[in-house]
Amino acid sequence: MTLPLENPTGAILRRLTRRSLQSEKRRNGMVVIAVALGAFLLCLAGTIGASLLQIRQDQITDTYEATYAGVTQADIAALKEVPEIARVGTYYVLSTENSPRGFQATYLYVDQDLLYTFRHQMSLAQGRLPQGDHEVALGADWLAQYANGAGLGDAVTLDTPSFSGTYVVTGILGQETAAGAEFPMVLSHAALEGWADYDPAGYLAYVHLAGDQALSAEAIEAFYRQTAEDLDLPVPGFSNVYFRYHDSSYLREVLPMVLVLGALVLAGGCLVIQSIFRISIQDKIQSYGQLRTLGATARQIRRMVHGEGRRLGSLGLLAGVVLGALVGLALFPQGFHPLYYAAAILVTLVIGGGMVALAVRKPAKIAAGIAPLEAMRFVPDQRAVPPRKAGRGTFSPRALGWRNFRRDRRKTLSIALSLSLGGILLLNIASISLVQDPARMARMEFPLGDYKVYLSSDRAHADILAQGKKFYDELSPETSEFFRTMLGGHLMDVLSTPGKESGGYCTSIPDYGVPFIFANFNGTQHDVEVVTHEAGHAFAAWTNRDRVPMEYVWPSMEACEVHSMSMEFFAEPWADGFFGPDAKKFLYSHLSGALTFIPYGTMVDHFQHEVYANPDMTPAQRHAVW
Repeated sequence: MTLPLENPTGAILRRLTRRSLQSEKRRNGMVVIAVALGAFLLCLAGTIGASLLQIRQDQITDTYEATYAGVTQADIAALKEVPEIARVGTYYVLSTENSPRGFQATYLYVDQDLLYTFRHQMSLAQGRLPQGDHEVALGADWLAQYANGAGLGDAVTLDTPSFSGTYVVTGILGQETAAGAEFPMVLSHAALEGWADYDPAGYLAYVHLAGDQALSAEAIEAFYRQTAEDLDLPVPGFSNVYFRYHDSSYLREVLPMVLVLGALVLAGGCLVIQSIFRISIQDKIQSYGQLRTLGATARQIRRMVHGEGRRLGSLGLLAGVVLGALVGLALFPQGFHPLYYAAAILVTLVIGGGMVALAVRKPAKIAAGIAPLEAMRFVPDQRAVPPRKAGRGTFSPRALGWRNFRRDRRKTLSIALSLSLGGILLLNIASISLVQDPARMARMEFPLGDYKVYLSSDRAHADILAQGKKFYDELSPETSEFFRTMLGGHLMDVLSTPGKESGGYCTSIPDYGVPFIFANFNGTQHDVEVVTHEAGHAFAAWTNRDRVPMEYVWPSMEACEVHSMSMEFFAEPWADGFFGPDAKKFLYSHLSGALTFIPYGTMVDHFQHEVYANPDMTPAQRHAVW
């Protein structure tokens, strides 16, 4: 639309806008990348938040709110008779046992109501639940690995201590089992009752209340507690996941992070895009002056710059939104919800469009304010540089860069702020990722899902020490002599006995020139770590046993863990001998534990420096420092 006193140059300006876009491909690419990156981060955060929201909703909608542990079949029947209760799922964990074939099996009993309750964690893809003594439901991955791909109706062989023999496959479970994890095996109630260690009061009841969405969390908890009193049941446990979502606390946790991310992207993107456009306009001041000479008004120049921003912003937004949505969908496919995704995309487009409009506003104003005479007099140097005085320094790259920054302080400040905001954004994303506790999240999703790394069987401590002897014999002649001395001199007290002090440590007996290890074996990976970690300390003392003065036998507290943790890593190639089929579990657990210890160790070290540098701090001040 041409306003009064405005020359009809709209068609010319549109053509010039297209030509300007074609002539500045480098600038266009930088703007599109900046917009796409911002849109990608926003859309990814939005779709991930939407997916997690949908997953949480799926996990609590029509599932369960409370559990009663240690109940009998009669108790479960009584719960089913309560009019307000819509469903009671029955669950029983029999045992987790090792097979000579190298896998671990977790034997379960579940009924149809529990399968429906846990449909997002465990499902029956094919067939039915077992009913007879020698019927079983298994995962397809176990059938593929250990039963030559057997299917429904086929006979398979189980060879664990409590359950061995031929079983008929009546059902195939729907979930996949991660490598090295335990395989779930669902048995019938008849097999459960025939199990030697069967406890009639060992059931778990997962209970769902009718009309729960209309009730407050307090009312639901009060109902289940009153039901426990009325039926003489154990105190109920409550689903953390359900009540977090029920109270909308999850939204309160996620929404501020998304808003903070949006604000950072908006601010950082505005600064970056504005800097790019400012540089572009300064390079084309003469071109804008010529347009003003031809009759273009300031308003038309602003429209031209805004048009360039809109076109480039549209391309960047489209690329960022598509990529962000696809990555979010790939990360959490089970959390896809069309409405939530559409909302995340819409918010991204609004924020991204606002970001481009705000970023281009100042450069457009600068371009519109250019007078023809000023453009013709324009010299690329933004500011006159005073003559260089003698003895003021050489023209080094650092000095030239500093002078270049001083020419346009506003541009320099803009670039510094944009880089700072980018760093803050990355720091926030990293911090959010670091505070997530996978173990805590796993316990919330499935309270019985904790796993520990156990030895391949109930091995006697002599077997572990024998494997340790093999490791040290093969490692080096020096370590072989050391460990044989420890074994021959009975210098390791590792058995757990009544009345024995807990814990473990390594010390030395100076009169005899030997180290001594104190520990308590408990059937976990820590037994092996005694043979590696504590023996690493002992080996350091052994190699220094003849040093004078005696203080040189042991390293300082700053360095002693180097020897012990190094010995743990030296032992990793021998993990199969210690752990058998659990070797990969141990290697993962060991490496992840060592990596997560590094930031904690540096925190402790820094705290130690602060405490010694400020010995007069009060307990409250020390707490604040920590």
